Amino acid sequence: MKSSAILLMAGSGTRTHLTYNKTLYEINNVPLFMYSLNKLTQVGFDEYIIVVSNSDYEYVCNYLASTPYHVKIVLGGLTRSESVKNAIKEVSTDVALIHDAARPLISTRDIDAIIEETIIHGAVCPVSKANERLLARASICASVSLSSVATPQRKLPPVSLLASITVRKLCSSE
Repeated sequence: MKSSAILLMAGSGTRTHLTYNKTLYEINNVPLFMYSLNKLTQVGFDEYIIVVSNSDYEYVCNYLASTPYHVKIVLGGLTRSESVKNAIKEVSTDVALIHDAARPLISTRDIDAIIEETIIHGAVCPVSKANERLLARASICASVSLSSVATPQRKLPPVSLLASITVRKLCSSE
């Protein structure tokens, strides 16, 4: 089964207080997004798609020209879901894995597990225990168990039916 890796990096990263996209921040002279792309290429996909903002398009094209990777570069939308939709339109394989470029610490073992679970269940959205910062903000909800949704997410065909799911646990002090 042929598969695509979609790397999302069209956001503005306003919380970082940088004057540019956080995925372009360089660590050891390498932009952050390349660490995520390198991780995906270690696993091996048939197709790579990177979703960028209009303002980052030229930089990413020029940077990738100096690498051995053949990557489709797609313009993102105003929202994450629009960016995913733009990428999905470009997918030419049976399966698509979607990952955030700002999350380079995903292990190849986890990516392989996501692929295996997708074959079994049809779609996968990794979930991890909520971190201390999130739990501190949710202190009014002490009786609720919280988890955080992670990337990459993966879906079997038809790719055009990819759904963006947001899970929210609401609580009150009542």
